[in-house]
Amino acid sequence: MDQYLRTLDFVSQSSGGKAARQDNRPLDIRLRVGEVYAVRATDNPDYYFTITIQPNPYSGGFRKVVSQFPVYGDPPPGMDVVSQEQVFKQFRELNGDGAGTNYQAFPFRGTAAPSRTVTGTDVVSPLHRQQLRRD
Repeated sequence: MDQYLRTLDFVSQSSGGKAARQDNRPLDIRLRVGEVYAVRATDNPDYYFTITIQPNPYSGGFRKVVSQFPVYGDPPPGMDVVSQEQVFKQFRELNGDGAGTNYQAFPFRGTAAPSRTVTGTDVVSPLHRQQLRRD
């Protein structure tokens, strides 16, 4: 036993006392069932959505519950912020629905195409005109 302790002490001293994790990239958070997470809106980071995974007792699987409207401000303390990619990855692994959902606070900003006015000839389709000539 003493030999084991000496070896363990030697290994710990030779590591130089560096931290176990030296990478500064954020960790991927594994979403837990029943926990509420925040997902920042892609078009405006001042807004966020809340998301949770709920068990589905009828199918035995899971379903995602996403807030219907974005919330302005920062998530409350204690609520983890996850990225869209993490949410999509988790749902692909769970074979869940909604892996293609886009979390934008304001997805509909109007049309870029100029508006057309309807004339009298545009209202009648060519098929209708053809049927009118049969008489």
